[in-house]
Amino acid sequence: LWREPMCLVVPSGHRLADQETAALADLRGEQLVVSGHDLRYDTEAFRLLTRESIEPQIRFLSDQPQILVGLVRSGLALGFTNRLAIDSVRTDGVAVVGVSPRVYREVGVYWAPALAGSPAAS
Repeated sequence: LWREPMCLVVPSGHRLADQETAALADLRGEQLVVSGHDLRYDTEAFRLLTRESIEPQIRFLSDQPQILVGLVRSGLALGFTNRLAIDSVRTDGVAVVGVSPRVYREVGVYWAPALAGSPAAS
């Protein structure tokens, strides 16, 4: 359906906070909090970063954007997540920074024929 950009969330005062865009290489060696709910390194953020030759050091996972922002605000890790998630929460005390090269998540729909008679089809 669309390509959604990923972004970096850093605490105010962090060396990357005043930049409009950060290089993905700037994430090397940084502890990260990423969107997800399974610590088997099967998160979307993990796949996107490893595809860009970044070995992410995931410290926390959260499927709640406000918790991700809170962990970043507390200085416990940098956040790497999709822009839509960040646009839906308050970002006081953090900076949202684009990444270069641009990394996107693909948003789509899968329709299983078995669901044709379900309430989801209505």
